[in-house]
Formats: sequence, C-alpha cells, structure tokens
Amino acid sequence: MAAKRLDKTTKVRMLRKALSDGRLVKRVRRKCDECSLDGFVVGVGEDWFVLHQMENAMLLNGFCALRIRDVNQLEPRAPNRTFLERSLRMRGCRKQKPHRIDLRSTRSIIETVQARYPVVTIHREFIKPDVCQMSMSRS
Repeated sequence: MAAKRLDKTTKVRMLRKALSDGRLVKRVRRKCDECSLDGFVVGVGEDWFVLHQMENAMLLNGFCALRIRDVNQLEPRAPNRTFLERSLRMRGCRKQKPHRIDLRSTRSIIETVQARYPVVTIHREFIKPDVCQMSMSRS
C-alpha cells in the first residue's frame, strides 16, 4: 500500500508533536532514496528539522539535518513504549539536542554545525547520490 503524501503543514505539525512528546520517529523517508531513517526529532524550523539518528544496532549515532520538503513519509512510534526505546534506555543512550544549531537556512545550519562539531558530512543526494563531502574542524 502506498504511503499517503504529506503536505508541509502536516509534516511540520507531526515533527513538532514528536519533538514535544519526545517520541521516536520511524520511517523518515526522503524522496531521493529507498531507505528510511529512525530517530528522535530534536529541532524543528520552518524548512529544516534535526533528527538524533538511531542505527540498526540500537545506538544513537549523531545528528541529521533534513529539509522538510525532501521528506515524504513520517511514522511516529508509540510514546516511550517501544522495544527500541527501552533498549536505548538500558544501554544508557539518551537523545540529545544539538547545541544551538540555527535552522533558519542551509548556510546557517552549516556555519553553526561547523563551529560546534569536529566533523560535518554533507550528502547532496539530488545532485550526486553516491558522494558525500566532509569537513573537519581545526579547533
């Protein structure tokens, strides 16, 4: 069964609800690829949101900033009741909010991330799907 297409207002509402409830979100699927991302929504702007990404090994693995318009599917999980959330708690893994990431524009995201984190990886799937760019902080 095909997933229902979500408009921007619905996506923003779902993301803000997931942020306020602290719920794990599954199947954040982008238009450009077949796989999906799981994680905790830790920031929502007008055009961008940040996901504290969860890997299949039930570990939290960094942050992922995504354009809201590039997401075509969102599925919130039951609040704090899933096996994955309990597993994360048992391992001592807790979602974290990235420190002062400015979600107002692509430029502001890159500048604030580069100023605070040692490694930044940029994937531009619509332009070069199999290429990523990396930046390392000198501090």
